[in-house]
Amino acid sequence: KLGITFNPNEIRIRDIMASTIVSHDINLGRAYAAFGSSAEYNPEWFVGVIVHLDSLGTTGIAYSNGKVVVSGAKDMDAVYGTLEHMCGVLDRIAEEQIAEDEVNRS
Repeated sequence: KLGITFNPNEIRIRDIMASTIVSHDINLGRAYAAFGSSAEYNPEWFVGVIVHLDSLGTTGIAYSNGKVVVSGAKDMDAVYGTLEHMCGVLDRIAEEQIAEDEVNRS
């Protein structure tokens, strides 16, 4: 054993990464369109919609299974702000999808 150690007083948190699951699957094409110019989506390159929130200095990623990941946050307020913004948009597109599905069933 080499005896490699660390000093707990020198630990610094640089970024917070958080994840959660939202209550609906996510239509990534609709999500990409709804997030507009702040979003990137190339399903051949990556399986999620990447959303840059410059005002919070964070990046959110939405996956079709409902998982949402936040990275780059400096504090929990930025995590919550990112999730609130993303969930607001995702909720709107889920409502639109449900309404469209009901019309198509009629």
